[in-house]
Amino acid sequence: LLYVQKIEAGMVKLQLSEIDIVQLIKTASDSYCQMAEIKGLHFEITLPENKLMVWIDEAKIFSAVQNLLSNAFKYTSPGGSILLSVSHTIKDGQGYCQIAVSDTGKGISEELQKHVFESFIIHIVKHMMDLHHGMVTLQSVPGEGSTFVLYIPEGKAHFAKDDYELPEPHLKTTKQGHEKELPVLLYGEDTQEVMTKKSLLVIEDNEDV
Repeated sequence: LLYVQKIEAGMVKLQLSEIDIVQLIKTASDSYCQMAEIKGLHFEITLPENKLMVWIDEAKIFSAVQNLLSNAFKYTSPGGSILLSVSHTIKDGQGYCQIAVSDTGKGISEELQKHVFESFIIHIVKHMMDLHHGMVTLQSVPGEGSTFVLYIPEGKAHFAKDDYELPEPHLKTTKQGHEKELPVLLYGEDTQEVMTKKSLLVIEDNEDV
């Protein structure tokens, strides 16, 4: 839980760079195509034809997307469907990159939805979006499935008062090395041990979330 404590204490600093979110999503979702075949799931990815450039901490958004995908894959039964989509939208006059993860899993009751963002993994995702001045939303119907949506603001003017770093080009994150600090749990295992290790996926242990 050290990472969560660092986030809440304001000790986590963004490494900002202008990234093509379309390519990032392709990379983040790549391993799930094979996983979908193994689990007997229909996994669909809908992306813009052109680049969609956003100022983000690449590793943290990469991890946030994988967290939501891991959660969707865990709670969707064989024969079910998962949709990952990226689009541009405008809310209250502000442009956003919208990343949605929808599933046909068991869904979340209205009562539990009030506490979803208190759960460990979604709590981290929410803080990642807060750091980006974005937001994460949830829509869910018990027995039908859930949709989590990440909203990432366009431009970088919203970071003007933040303490962030601009990494050197040769230090940019690669597919093999996304985020070195995020705590992760082994996919598909009922474990509560929090680890710090590259290339592992984060899932939610609570079967009701």
